[in-house]
Amino acid sequence: MIVLEYINTISNATGSDKEGDKIVSTPIEALVLLHQLIEETKQNTVKESELKKWDFATSPHVHFNKTLDDTFMAFIMWARVKDDESSMINVSKAFRRLETYANWMHN
Repeated sequence: MIVLEYINTISNATGSDKEGDKIVSTPIEALVLLHQLIEETKQNTVKESELKKWDFATSPHVHFNKTLDDTFMAFIMWARVKDDESSMINVSKAFRRLETYANWMHN
């Protein structure tokens, strides 16, 4: 199971832009929207086991004196449309990558 999640994580590493993706212009906007997408997903989740992944209980961010928002911001910066500071951010892509990470860390 862990190997399968690792393969899924690696295959999703580059990600892709999809029609209808949510694009914003600033990291702060992206962080707010990412939180909204997580909350929407949690509200639409029936299984308790699926909800637990969003706690990020096994994420190592605390060991590096970082917050969960710092982790989220890493995924946001990874989802910039162009690789420069002034580019737009594909929050949908960041969310897809974050969900893969959440699954991997949970499993």
